[in-house]
Amino acid sequence: MPSATKKAVARPYARSDSEDDVSMRVIADHARATAFLVADGIQPSNEGRGYVMRRIMRRAIRHGRRLGLHELFFAQICGSVVRTMQDAYPELVTAAPLIDKVAQTEEEGFRRTLEAGLKIFAEEVQSPRVQTTRKLAGNTVFKLYDTYGFPKDLTDTLAQELGLSLDEAGFQAAMEAQKARSRGHEAGDAAVGEAYKKVLQEQGPSVFIGYVHEDEDMAARPGAWRSRQAGDTTFLEAQVKVVALLQDRARCDLVGAEHGEREVDVVLQPTPFYGESGGQVGDAGVLSGTDCLARVVDTQKPLPGLHVCRVTLLSGALRVGDMVWAGYDPHIRKRTRAHHSATHLLHGALRHVLGEHVKQAGSMVDAAHLRFDYTHFSSPSPEELRAVEQDANARIDVDAPIALEELSYDEARELGAIALFGEKYGDRVRVITMGKSVELCGGTHARRTGELGLLLIVSEGAVQSGVRRIEAQVGAAARKTVRDSLAGLQHVFALLTQGAAAPPPAGDAYPSDAATVFASLSRNLEQQAAHMAQLPDAMPPDDAAPPTPSQPAVPGEMGYPQALEVVDSWRGIVQTLAARSSEAEAVAA
Repeated sequence: MPSATKKAVARPYARSDSEDDVSMRVIADHARATAFLVADGIQPSNEGRGYVMRRIMRRAIRHGRRLGLHELFFAQICGSVVRTMQDAYPELVTAAPLIDKVAQTEEEGFRRTLEAGLKIFAEEVQSPRVQTTRKLAGNTVFKLYDTYGFPKDLTDTLAQELGLSLDEAGFQAAMEAQKARSRGHEAGDAAVGEAYKKVLQEQGPSVFIGYVHEDEDMAARPGAWRSRQAGDTTFLEAQVKVVALLQDRARCDLVGAEHGEREVDVVLQPTPFYGESGGQVGDAGVLSGTDCLARVVDTQKPLPGLHVCRVTLLSGALRVGDMVWAGYDPHIRKRTRAHHSATHLLHGALRHVLGEHVKQAGSMVDAAHLRFDYTHFSSPSPEELRAVEQDANARIDVDAPIALEELSYDEARELGAIALFGEKYGDRVRVITMGKSVELCGGTHARRTGELGLLLIVSEGAVQSGVRRIEAQVGAAARKTVRDSLAGLQHVFALLTQGAAAPPPAGDAYPSDAATVFASLSRNLEQQAAHMAQLPDAMPPDDAAPPTPSQPAVPGEMGYPQALEVVDSWRGIVQTLAARSSEAEAVAA
C-alpha cells in the first residue's frame, strides 16, 4: 500500500524508518482504516467511534502535508485501498463512491481548519509577549490542540522553525484542568448513580404501564384508573405506590412542604410516566393523594428499568409507601407518540433518498415537533429534501399498522432491525415495525402510520461536520403550521388589496416570522404608493383588464399536496421580502 502513497507524493519509498517513509506508512494504514470504517457505516464526527475515525483521517492528512501534498490527496489513496482489496472485500466496491466522498469532504474541511489554526498561530507568534519571551503560551498550545486539532508536536515543529519554544508547564496545566472538570462531572454523576443503583437493587425495575394499555378504555386497564379535570387539562391518573424518595442525592423516607415548595426525586411502582430515553422527552404531570399535591416536572431514566420523576411538592407531604394518583395529559402523550413514530419514517425516507449510509445520530421528540440528527457528508439539495418529505408522507398515507413485539436481541438483528444511536440494549428488546421500517425502540408510538396525518420539514442544517439535523412536525402541530401560514397569506392578500385600510393582524394565529413580513410588506407598499404619486397623471390606457385577485382559502381536502401549496406560498413571500430587504440594505450602505 505505501506504493500508492509513493505515487501520490512522487518520491521513493525505501522501507526504512526515515520520516518520509514513516509518513507514507501512516497515510497508507489510515487510508485502509478509513475505507473499511466507511464501508461499515461509520462517519467522521466529534464523539465516539466517529471521533476516533476523524482523528485517524486528520493524522493521515497532516502527514500528507508534511510530505508536501498541498492538494487534495486522501480520497485517491482510499481509492487505491478499494482497488487493492476489492476481491477479498467486495463491500468496498459497493461503498466506493461514499468512501471517496467522505474522504474528500473530510480533507477539505480539515484543511480549512488547519488554515484557521495557522492563522491563530501566526497572530500569536507576532504578539509582543511571544516576541519578548520567545515562548508560546501553554493555553495557546492547548487551544490549537483542542479546537483546531493541532497535536502538540506539530505546534512544536512550527515554533522551532521560528526559533520559539513551548510553555510545556502551561500546556499540561490546561490539559489537567480539562481532565479535572471532566472528573468533577463524573464524580457528581457517580454519587447520584450509586443511589439509583441501590433503589433498583432493592425495589426492582419500575414497570411502565404506558405501552400495552395506552389506547384502552380506563375500565379495561389493569389497576385503578380515573379521569380528573384540573383547570384546562383532563388528566388520566393511575393509582401507584411511592417506593423511593431521593433529595439532594440522598435517600429519605419523608419530604414535606411545610416551609414552601420542595424538589424531590420520586420512584413509583408501577408508573404511567415515560422516562426520557430514545430521544423521547420524559413525561410531566401531577401527583395527588390524601395529604399531598405535587407537580411532576420531568421523568428521567438514569438506569435501564428505573423511571425517576422530578417532582415539585406543592403542599402536604410524600412518604415512602404512600398510595398516590399519578396523572398525565393524554393529548400531549398522543402527539408525542406521533412525533416519535415520525422519526422512524423520516429515518427510512432519508436512507431511501440519500443512501443506506445515513444513520441516526440523535433525536429529540416532544408533543410539538421532532428533531432528527443524521450522518451525511454534505448538505442535501432542496430537491432531495422535498423527496425525503414526500417519501415520508407516502409512508404515512399507506396507513400501515405499527406493530410492537419483544424479541431477543439476536432475533431482532436477524430480522434486519436497525439499532438506534445512543441506546443500550439488553437481552430482550422492543422491535417497532411500520411498513418497510424495522427498528429497535423503547419509546411510545402511534397505532398506525395514518394517525400522523401529515409531515412537514420545518428546517434542515448542519450540527457538526458529518452530522446534519432536520426539524419537522406531524399531526396537529403540522396542521397548525399550515393554518398559521394560511392566515399569513390572507393578511398579505388584505394588505395588497386594501392597503392602509386593511385591518391589523389580530391574535397569534400567524407564523413566528409574520410580524416582520407584514411590516416589511407595508413599508414596500408605502414606498410604491409614494413612487406612483410622482408619476405623470396622463398614462396610456391599458386595454387588458387587470386580473381579479382571489383570497387564499382553506382547500376542501387538506392533504399533503394542499398543505405544501400553502406553506410553500408563505415561505416564498418570506424569502422574497428578505431578499429585497438585503438588497435595500446593500444599496443604502
